Order: sequence, then structure tokens, then C-alpha cells
Amino acid sequence: EGEVGIGYTLKAFVPAASHMKQQRFAAYLRKVLESYGVENLKSSIILDILSICWRALMEVEGPRAPLKRVEVHHGTIGFQIPWENLRFAIGGEWFHCPSCGQWTSLAIGHVCPNLGCRGVPKKRDPKEFFGEHYYWSLYSGEKPPTPFTAREHTAQLSPALASAYQTAFERGAHPDYGQINILSCSTTFELGVDLGDLEAVFLRDVPPTPANYQQRAGRAGRGVGTAAFVTTFTLDRSHDEHYFAFPEEMVRGFLKTPLLNLENPLIVNRHLNAVLLSSLVRQINTNIQVISSIESFWIGYEQWLEQHGATGLHQLYQEIKSQIDSLLPNSFPPEYGPNSPDQLRCDLKKAKDYYLKELEMYEKAFTEAKTQRNNLEEKGKPTAPISQYMDYLKYRQKDIREEDWISFLCGRIVLPGYAFPIYNVILETVDKNLKLERDLKIALSEYAPGCEIVANGLVWKSEGLRLPPNRALDRQYYARCPRCGHVERHLNQAEVFRGGRCRVCGDDGRTSPPRRKSLYLIPAHGFRTDPQKGGAKIDFTKGLDSLPSSRVYYVPQQEDNPDKVIELSSPQQQWLTVKTNKSGEFFVFNPGKNGQGFHLCRSCGRLLRDNTTEHEKFFGGRCTGTAFQAVRLAHEFKTSVCRLLFHHTEKDFTDSSFWLSLLYALLVGMNEALNIEEKDIDGVISPVSLGGGSPTQEVVIFDNVPGGAGHVEYLADEDYLRATLRAAYGRVSRCICAPDTSCYGCLRSYHNQFCHDLLSRGPVVEYLERLLEDIDAAPQDDRPYFAPDKARFLNTLMAQAEKLVLVAETLWDTAPGEIGSWSLTLHQLADRLGTDFNFFLKNLPKETDLHLGSTLMLLINSRAKVYKVSEDSPPLSYHWLVTYRNGQKIGIKWDIDGFPILDGTIHSRRFVYNTFQEGLRRAEKEFREWREHYTNDLTISDLSWGNVSVISLAKDERVDYETICKAFRKPGYAQIIIQDPYLQNKHQLDCLANFLKAALFMEGNLSSANFILRTRVARKDQDRYAFSPSQQRKMIEDLLEALPNFQKELDLHPPNDKMHTRFAFMAWQDGTELLYLLERGFDILKPGTHHARSDTVILELRDIDPQLKTILKLPRRT
Repeated sequence: EGEVGIGYTLKAFVPAASHMKQQRFAAYLRKVLESYGVENLKSSIILDILSICWRALMEVEGPRAPLKRVEVHHGTIGFQIPWENLRFAIGGEWFHCPSCGQWTSLAIGHVCPNLGCRGVPKKRDPKEFFGEHYYWSLYSGEKPPTPFTAREHTAQLSPALASAYQTAFERGAHPDYGQINILSCSTTFELGVDLGDLEAVFLRDVPPTPANYQQRAGRAGRGVGTAAFVTTFTLDRSHDEHYFAFPEEMVRGFLKTPLLNLENPLIVNRHLNAVLLSSLVRQINTNIQVISSIESFWIGYEQWLEQHGATGLHQLYQEIKSQIDSLLPNSFPPEYGPNSPDQLRCDLKKAKDYYLKELEMYEKAFTEAKTQRNNLEEKGKPTAPISQYMDYLKYRQKDIREEDWISFLCGRIVLPGYAFPIYNVILETVDKNLKLERDLKIALSEYAPGCEIVANGLVWKSEGLRLPPNRALDRQYYARCPRCGHVERHLNQAEVFRGGRCRVCGDDGRTSPPRRKSLYLIPAHGFRTDPQKGGAKIDFTKGLDSLPSSRVYYVPQQEDNPDKVIELSSPQQQWLTVKTNKSGEFFVFNPGKNGQGFHLCRSCGRLLRDNTTEHEKFFGGRCTGTAFQAVRLAHEFKTSVCRLLFHHTEKDFTDSSFWLSLLYALLVGMNEALNIEEKDIDGVISPVSLGGGSPTQEVVIFDNVPGGAGHVEYLADEDYLRATLRAAYGRVSRCICAPDTSCYGCLRSYHNQFCHDLLSRGPVVEYLERLLEDIDAAPQDDRPYFAPDKARFLNTLMAQAEKLVLVAETLWDTAPGEIGSWSLTLHQLADRLGTDFNFFLKNLPKETDLHLGSTLMLLINSRAKVYKVSEDSPPLSYHWLVTYRNGQKIGIKWDIDGFPILDGTIHSRRFVYNTFQEGLRRAEKEFREWREHYTNDLTISDLSWGNVSVISLAKDERVDYETICKAFRKPGYAQIIIQDPYLQNKHQLDCLANFLKAALFMEGNLSSANFILRTRVARKDQDRYAFSPSQQRKMIEDLLEALPNFQKELDLHPPNDKMHTRFAFMAWQDGTELLYLLERGFDILKPGTHHARSDTVILELRDIDPQLKTILKLPRRT
């Protein structure tokens, strides 16, 4: 019985009745009583005795009480033996149980205390029993064990205190701090510290990289004759768990050579400043005063400016121009050097403003604290805490003024420095031996109000922000779309998601959870503890309060103006768009406890429970300030950025697993291909709109160096980009872990532990394989088409073709949505291309598929070449061969045995394409040879079945229109449609007139019947006997005028219309219909005769297929 929680375990002293046999106290008590003859006790009596014992323990009070009350978890109370009250004694009697081996100093009733053991302990001498046992000899010898004294050694300590601790550790003792033989270090000991006789190093967790491990482990065993003992403890996180299973990867890990980009403007500016300042300081030291601190630097600098005026720095530049020019990379603009004096003046002004604001803050705090101390003295109250705080404030002012001027200017990014962080802030304490300073990005989680840290053996709690006198902290409003994650921010709250909708996904922000606009402050001046409380003792029964900050967010700009843009494409598809900027904007924020923000006093910066709580100032006294609305705390930074938009991923923007996996594959690829340190680059995914409310994710990679180091700009070079993609593919494809997961051999690293469970290498392998296979293919190679718009791609090919060869296994009418209907599409191709459309079909439609048979008839009627493929046909190089107007060709082949089926799923089957012209010309020749040996021409007669009657006319046979048209001659017409695009000369119109004369029943009232004649405007360039357009119209109108009193309509199409099919359609009022398809049109007579000019057929269709009606634009039966 008990309770196990995070960091604690509760056990019962008085057990429940059901646990009597398993509970140690109850079982031991029963055995002891039985040894004194008290047997068969009821469980209730045992519980009563234990309860009496428990109450007796509880009643003991004082400094040596055996139990103390602790809250092990919110709302959970327990009792604990105070470790500080434990006492160890040497000597006394010992008893040993021969049954279980238990040793005990108390053998009450000769009962073994071990649960379940019935052995009888015997009195024994441990020295006799253990004899030469190693640990017995070690701990029982004349020399007692060495006591341990531990101290921390971190950058949080003042240099003097850190040096004192190190001296005590090296020499074994220090006059002020005594013996120190354990140092708890941060990375301050990782580089450059050699202690010859140091033998043991304990690592509290697994370091980020093998380089860190080798530096830390390498502190031990450096002296002659010393051995190194290195023990690494692992935390409960995936990074540590991996290296616990594979320690050799950390111990023997590969170390990469660091790479430095000398064209980084930030680095160049610092070095130009250094050259100018070295000359400037020499002049100040010689002519004004010797500079020994930052205060003396500012005094000397101001006097130098008074002497030399506004152009002084430019005159200084001219004196050392050659030195400046030698530092500038060739790629920098020529005005960069001459502008360096202005840049230095600007950098020094920012540094001095910071210096003066810091002093002003401490001076104001000192004045207020002094007033409060005087008030306390008047009231007779203790003033020790406030006096201690005033001493600290005076020390801090003195420390600021006397700081080494070079160190100060390095910290304010005026001069080059060893460390790159440039956004450092402090956590202010009253301990002058502490200098708590962090990069703001890290400080947001470690120094945020309410957080606790350990420094110099005490716990320091952040209680609020340091506010600059008479100035406000920078602030902005921001919001994040709950659907796609798009972030917007602005000084004006109304400009954040202006209009209400997300410009990426179109979401209105009202869904659950709703989109909220929040205000964030930038704590650029740092944080502060409560000076009246100081540091607290470490309580090992509970952890430290912390508030983790958010991930980094990229802030897209309203106007997309990249510095460079490149596209990575294959001949038919675009794969990747890369855009780089030298100054991308990012921010990271702390949302406060449970995401509720921070209530901070506007006047003193203290953290409040809500926005109405009265409170004390940090230095004492009541504060009259009011609280901000609940605000977030944020850090903004700018750096070089590269945005990569990948196409054809076929992944939804919500698939975080794929997008994060792709991101970290690219980062690994850059590490390997471009030799960039892992920690120098980082990335995020950011939603972007593709139009129409269809978002995807951009992979955003940025230099993880303030100001940018230029690493990401390599990706704007196609060679480097391809090398990165290949390296990324190589890393994820060669790994031996399961495809649906990841490991440290492919995607995982110390820095992406937050998403280890999401990273999966398999989908990235598949995508990069497709991408590289396409863009790296040789010109003559077939390339897979991976884009999601396959149906649209095929439809575009057909629409742009000037010649088309199409081979199919079977024809179905259903086509992909982008194509519509195969019947209609093929007929349009036949009408437009005529004999330049070659259609090969292996399986002809069945007689029951009347509309498909009709489709083939129409293709032939439109002059397309239709062929039946024999059963023994060999495979072809390509199934489609398209020739464009410019003569360029493209071949398409499906990855199947045989030929593709023209149905609604043709686009879902994998196919390849080829644009290598020489190879396609060979394929065209192969088509011609294959056509001769393995295909047969199809004619309309081959397709006449079921509802089709065939009227055949042989060349020179006398044409009897009365016989041909007898089926048309019956009363009750509802509609008549005649279509022939070739009514361009007198002979063709005479043939049509003969047909109509024989076909039309002229008796009765015909005024309710519609008569439509469709043709095309005549063109003399195609027929030397053709009418002019005006003559044609007059002649056709005369022909229509001679007809009975129909409702007549002339549908005259433009001369370039691709219409080709010729037919006569009649519908009667009783619902019957008849369609004549004329293979060679109405001009079937040889001019000047009544005989056929060539062999031809006329198809008579009575049960007309609805699909055929759609193609020919015939009316539907009502």
C-alpha cells in the first residue's frame, strides 16, 4: 500500500487490514510478540499498537524530532525523517541471521527483522565475519574516509570567488573557504583548465556532442602517472537514453573542423571597429588621459570628440585606410570602408546609452532605498536587509564604472569577442559575488518572474523585471492562427490579423481554440530578485520552479522581397523554391504559468498575483503602481534566413511528423555537405499559402548566430543546394533504424529532443528519392512524374499536342475529373488533329458498350487513325507520344505490363516521361514499324453492330438519294440538325440540296419544327472553288429559303474551327430519332454526275447513345 508520484514515494506506517501480511511493520511486530508468547493476535490489535506507536512519534517535538511534515505534492502531505537529524554511531553489538544474511544491531526477541524470514539472528563480530573484504578494510582502517566538500564553479560567480574556489580545489584548501574537493561545474571547466592530479569526472547528463564529451572527460588524467575515471549519469530523456545504449558513439564520436564565414558583416564590423578604436585609444592615451576602465574611456572619448569635431573619426579612417581596406572581403561594396567611422560612432552611442541607463537604474534604486531606510529608522524598525541592498547597489555602480573597457565593448558587440551572445540580460541579486547573466533567449525560461535558480549554494527566485527609468519596455501585439500556426505581430493591435481572417489558411479565428491577440514585453534590462528576501536555502524535497519558453517563431513579412531566389526543377516539374534574406525576423516568448501570462506592476516591475493586488516595492514601502494586462515576455532577434518551399510532397500542412523530419534532414545535410557546425544553424516550419486557402509548410532555416553568419546563404547556390539534398538523403537512407522512426544516426540530435517521437525517416527517404531521381536524371533517362496534378498534366499534354500517338489496352468512358470524359476528349482530339491523331486499342468495346463503339466511329468519321492492336504485340518504349507545335516531343510510359487502360484511375498509376529528342525520334520510328506489324486499321464497318445499319456505296456506283433517305421521309418533324463544316463551294451545296430534297417530307404544317444548319465559314486558301464568306452566306440562305416553312437557323462557325464530323439528325414529335453519320460528308457525288466519287459508307443509328448526343451537341429526348 502506498503512492508513487513524480519525485516522491509515500508508504503507510499503519497498513490497511488487507495489507497486514505484506506490511513490514505489522509483520515484524507480530513476530516479536509471538517470540514472547503472545500468539493468535487479531489484526485489529496489531493495528491499534502501530497506531499508538505512530501517535507517540508524532508527539515528539523540538529540533531533534524524528518526523517532519512535508508537502510532497500539491495537496499531498507526508511525514519524513529529517536527514539532518540522522546520527551514525561506531561500535556496539551486531547480530547476523544465518537464514537470510540480514545484519541488525537490534535483535528483539531473537527475531529477524527481514519480512518473511523465520531465522534466528546470532551475535557475531563483523570483523571476524568479513575478514579481508575490500570495503570493510577500506572503511575500518586507521585512516578515516575523506570528507567531501562541494562548491559550484560557474560563470554565475564573480571572477574573484570563482578563482578562490578553483585555488581551494587545486591546492586542497583556501584561507577563506577551507577544503574543497568537489567542484560542480558548468562549461567554465570544459575548455582550457588543466589540473594535473585530477582523476575523476562525473557528468550529470550526457553532453550534447562528442566534442563536448571529450573536452569534459579530458579534464581528468592529464598528469603524469594519473588515471582518468569518467562516469556519465543519464537523465530520463531520449538523448541520454540513446547514448546509454550506444556509449561508443559518444566516446569515439567524430569531431568536425569548425568553419568560419569571413564575409559575415557582423564579424567584419567588429574588426573594423577594433582597428579604428586601437588608433583612437592610442591618441587618447597620449594626448588626454590613460584609459583604465569604461568610465575613463567615455570621459576620454568625449574630450577627443570635442577636440576633433564631427569629422574626427573620418580623419582617423583616412590615416589607417590601408589597414581597413585589407580587412574587407572582395564581395563587400566599395563604400563599406568609408562608412566604417559612422558605423563605429553609432555602435559607441548605443553602448554608451546602455551604460548610462544601467547607472541611472542603480542610482534611482539607491535613492529610493535610502528614503525607505530613513523611514524604517524613524519607526524603529530593522534596517539590515535594506542596508545590505544599498551596499549591493553601490557595489554595482562601482563595478559598472570600473569594468574593463575592452570587456564592456565586447559585450555590447562593438568589438570582437570570444562569445557570440549579444542579447545578454542579468538577474539582479544582493550577492556581490554573483553575476547572473544569460542570453535573453535562455533567460526567458530561467530568469522569468516566478522561476528559481541555484547560485553559490542558494536558491534565487525571480520576482519581476528591471524597468528603465522614465522609459517603457519595447512591446508588440501578436497572435497565432490555431489552425495553421501562422504568426502575425504589430505595434498596433488592430493590425494583427487585420480583417479577421488568416492570410495563410483563411481561418476566421473563431474556432476552438479561438485565436487570441496578446501583448508581449521585451525585458531587455533583465530581471530581479527580492532584495529583502535574498537567497533561500536549498530544499532537496522539492524541485525548482521553472517556466519553459516557447519554440522559436518565424515572422513572415507582409511583402515578400527576398535577396536571392532560385528554383530547382526538372524539365517538366518544379521541385523546390529557395528564397534567402540577410535579415529574417524571429521571436521566442514565455507565455507564463499555464499560458496565462504575467501580471507585472507598471511602476516597479514586480510579479503580482493579479492586476489589482497591492504590494511592496523591492526596496520596501507600498507601491502605488498598477499592473499590466496579462503580458507575455519575448525576445526578438534578426538573422540570415533561408526559406525552402518543397513541391509535390503530397503531405498535408498538418503532418508535423513529415515536415519536422524534412527540416532536420536538411540541417544534417548542411552539416555534412557544407561542413557547418550543428549548433550554428537551426530551423522551424512555417505555414505559407498556395492560394485558394490551401496552405503548406515552408522549411525555414536560419543562422543560429546573432546577426547571421551567412551559412544559410549557401543554399541559394544550386551546387551547394544539390549537395545538401544528396547529403540529407544519404543520411536518412543509409540508417538502419526502422523507417517509421528515427535515431541519432539519422535525424535526432541533442537540440531537437522536443520532437524525437515525431521524427520519422521513411517518408523523407521516399520524398528525397523522388526529388533527386528526377532532378539528377541524365538527359536521356526516363523521369518519374511525382507531382500531385497528374491528371491535369495529362490533360495539358493532349490539349497542347499537334500530333498525338496514344496506345491503350481498353477504353472506358469514365476519365479523371480534370479530363472529364474519354469519349468527349478523344472526339475533340480527332476533330482538332484529324489524321495527326493515331489511336491504338487492344481490346475493342463489346457490342453492349454501344456508346464506346459510337465513340470510335466518330473518331474515324473525324479522320482520326484508329487501329486494333494484335494479341501478340510486344511492349513499347512509350504509350503516348506527343509532338508540340515547335516540333518538340514528349513520351509517356506507364509502369505496367502491357498498355494502360483509359479509365478514371489512369492518373493514379505511376508513369514516367522523357523529353530527350533524339531518343523520342527513335521511339517514333519504332511506332511506325510496330504499327505495320502488330496493328490493323479500323473502319466504320468494323464497328457496326446492334443499333447501327450501314449503307455502302462503291466508287462510280449510281447514287439513289430516294433509297438512301427513305427512313427520313415521314411527317411530324420536331427538329432537324444538319452538320457539315465543308459547305464551301457550289458542288457541296448542290449535294446537300439533293439530300434534303430526297429526305424531307414536305407536306403538312412544318412551322413548329426547328431546322438548324451548322457549317464553317469558307476559306479560299483551302479550296480554290470556295465561295467568299459573303457569297457562302447568301448561297446557304437561298438554300434554306427554298425549304418548307421550318423555323430555320444558320449556325456559322469561324473558319479556324476544328469541327469535322458530318451528320444529319432528325427527331419526330412521337419521340423517334434518327442519325446519319456520313463518312465523307454530303458531297458524295462526282461533280457533274450522279455517281459516287469514292467508296464510302453512311451509318444509320436509331437508338442514339446519350454520350454520343453530348459529343455531337444533339438535344436530349424529353
